[in-house]
Amino acid sequence: MIQESRFACGGITVGVVISHTVFDGTSMSVFIRTWAAMANRSSDHQQIVINPNFDAAISFPPVDAFPKEALLPPILGQFFRQGKCALRRLVFDASAIARLKAMATSSGVKNPSRVEVVSALLCESTMKAKAGIRRSILITHPVNMRRRTVPAISESVVGNFVWLAAAAVLADEDLGRSSLLGKMREAILKIDSDLVKSLQEGESLLKLVNEIGGAAAAGFEAVMFGSWCNFGLYKVDFGWGHPWWVTNLPGYEFTKSGFTSMHFLTDTRDNGIEAWAYMDEEEMSVLEKDKELLDFASVDPSPLSLSNSDPHP
Repeated sequence: MIQESRFACGGITVGVVISHTVFDGTSMSVFIRTWAAMANRSSDHQQIVINPNFDAAISFPPVDAFPKEALLPPILGQFFRQGKCALRRLVFDASAIARLKAMATSSGVKNPSRVEVVSALLCESTMKAKAGIRRSILITHPVNMRRRTVPAISESVVGNFVWLAAAAVLADEDLGRSSLLGKMREAILKIDSDLVKSLQEGESLLKLVNEIGGAAAAGFEAVMFGSWCNFGLYKVDFGWGHPWWVTNLPGYEFTKSGFTSMHFLTDTRDNGIEAWAYMDEEEMSVLEKDKELLDFASVDPSPLSLSNSDPHP
């Protein structure tokens, strides 16, 4: 679904709702970038029209024996709970991320990325907010399998090529931020070309899904991440100039059955990261007062303050 809204001030918003069954983040960004390139007919624009490819089943043939109840939404739904939830927007500017990277490097982490350091801080703060629960935590992060296939799958191929990396933190483990980052990185590195090949052949699919389901059955609490970082959406130009603000909210499919702790990450215009935190109301009241988190993040700043540069030169 697509909705355009025009405001009396002259501003325009374009809202897009996608189904993850059809699109992953890469497919979505290619669709929006190509749509904009086709709409913007100025001779000096540098956007590229990408013709869609619908041959995804060649790379990942359908598995007839795969039961619908073993898909990720039902599996992840086992972590969801009923109750009052809260939503907050946290913005990490480029200087805050530089400090987080420097701290991670000094702790022995090599070449930490923006997404890694922000995810580790959010995970640490979320676990502190859940301190009274003292349950084991399963941290999940999406992984783009397109880059891990041999040969790599082109971004023009429409489909959902995302798998979840899952890292377990046991209740009796007292881990610092760098250790949490290391656990997440280790889980992501396990999704390599060999694992993707076994998924393509249908050998490991049920096994991996059942491992996540097993953690839910064992009473693990989930801290889930989603990311739209590095999709180039701030370069989209329909002919009105580059967008002032691009953001992403958790979709209905993630929230209709309840909620768990989720953090959705997107880029900011100044190479920072914006995070939508979605979690228990009481836990959120603890998270948004975390002094260490607030040393790096601003809570719900005005989008107009995200950058001093004018998007319309």
